[in-house]
Amino acid sequence: SAVAAAIVPAPVTTPPTEGIQPDFALLAHGPQLYIAGYGGDFAQDAGLWILWTQGTDWPLPAADVQLVQDY
Repeated sequence: SAVAAAIVPAPVTTPPTEGIQPDFALLAHGPQLYIAGYGGDFAQDAGLWILWTQGTDWPLPAADVQLVQDY
């Protein structure tokens, strides 16, 4: 859904594509050394959106919820 696409940035990818990597690192803006920034914000925000959309007409797909839980 559009809601899910806005919350979960990308499926697990093979580097150097942006998104959640196979090792659960979050790659944004290309390969660069940047620690503890986007990943923490993503985990917090995605978790909130999962809670906020549960029971609505726009819940995140189960696979996306599992990806966030695994992250």
